[in-house]
Amino acid sequence: ITALSEAIKLKSDYLPAYKARTEAYLNLKMDKEAMQDMSSVIKLSPKDVDVYKMSGNMFFKEKKYDKAQSDYTKAIGFGLQNSQVYFNRAEIYIIQSQTDKAISDLQSCVKLDNDNDIAYQKLSKLYYEKKDYTSAIENTKKVIALGKYNEETYKIQSDSYFNLNDYGNAESSYTRLLQLYHSRDKDIYRNRGLCYMELKKYDLAVRDYNKCLSLDRNFVDGYFERAYAYMILGKETMALRDFNKALYINPKCYRAFEKRGRYYFEQRNFKSAAEDFTEVIKYNPKPSAEIYYFRVASYYSTKKSKEACLDWKKAMDMGYEKAKKDYTELCK
Repeated sequence: ITALSEAIKLKSDYLPAYKARTEAYLNLKMDKEAMQDMSSVIKLSPKDVDVYKMSGNMFFKEKKYDKAQSDYTKAIGFGLQNSQVYFNRAEIYIIQSQTDKAISDLQSCVKLDNDNDIAYQKLSKLYYEKKDYTSAIENTKKVIALGKYNEETYKIQSDSYFNLNDYGNAESSYTRLLQLYHSRDKDIYRNRGLCYMELKKYDLAVRDYNKCLSLDRNFVDGYFERAYAYMILGKETMALRDFNKALYINPKCYRAFEKRGRYYFEQRNFKSAAEDFTEVIKYNPKPSAEIYYFRVASYYSTKKSKEACLDWKKAMDMGYEKAKKDYTELCK
């Protein structure tokens, strides 16, 4: 600093000396003096990208995000291409909940630094929050390829596959996650159980539901989903026990009523099926047309023609094509 100050005395417009002294002041955390030199640099060179980068970094460290964002934007506007500047501005946009701008800056960051695993991780999380699951997966793959993955990386990847109904890849990703981190997150076991159900691996689904419920004994969804697996496996007593357990924990759980209603329907116990479908309609804020149609069949089978016709019309009004096709002369 002493030497640079002497240089500036000899040449008052010596731009490189001001810039170097600014950096020295910043390293010593002499922010006031650094700001004075930054002002001198801007006067001498109004579009100097280095000074806006330095001031942006200073404000960023001090958590003065509005000022940091302003200076970073000026530096980028004047042509600065710096991965850290894009990364830091993306961080500010994330704090401000400006997701699209954050994604744009992170993409610019990785173009300049394609080994930046933290940027890829942040991109995967932002895309997941936007429900752009394909892009989320692409970015988790880049993190994994760089060898810098963590539990969150595989969680985002697994859940993204799951939300895309790609159950094969979701199951593989959940399995890898559990192998690496031995998670005690019940939702991971529940989701893998659902994957196994879709893949028709019902015994494995039951195993995962068992683990899920060992982590949370009051997890209603775990009980009625395991019940459905038991039902497919022909273990009727265990299925009913789980359905009843789910409804004991939450007597208004319309999803449990729906699963048990379908079970009763398949067992040709139409009276009990109709009662359960009625509970679904009672507790589900938006019951599906299909539920009304299931109750139609249940009512008809128990000779409740008037009630069946009312449900039939309801299903038709909701646009259920099967109801329109099968509407009978009796109801007309």
